[in-house]
Amino acid sequence: MSTRRREPPTATIVDLGRLHQLASAFRRAIEQADREKLSIAFREFPHGSCGETALLLGTFLKSRDMGTFQYVCGWCYGQSHAWLEKDGLIIDITADSFSGVSKPVIVTYNSVLSYFQALCPNLQGALS
Repeated sequence: MSTRRREPPTATIVDLGRLHQLASAFRRAIEQADREKLSIAFREFPHGSCGETALLLGTFLKSRDMGTFQYVCGWCYGQSHAWLEKDGLIIDITADSFSGVSKPVIVTYNSVLSYFQALCPNLQGALS
């Protein structure tokens, strides 16, 4: 199994700068919102809110003509994590809930397995 970085498919080139800008703006909106008015899932954002965040971010990106992304969820040591993926392009605005991850917004081309292994080096379980 190779963990090399994947290059973008030529038919699906997207503006990574714009995608990062939109994802960052979405995250800032959550961070600046009154937590008491948000769903309980966002009270400790980014901790414990990856699933709901990924779903909402996917809807937001689609509304901004960035295409349709797939929801991806993996398990590590009894903890789940979710992010968005499309043709090897990964978007994650809650990865910093893991120790050792400092970037609040991740937009990268990578294999899903390689990405999750980087979040959880001693991968146990499977991606779903």
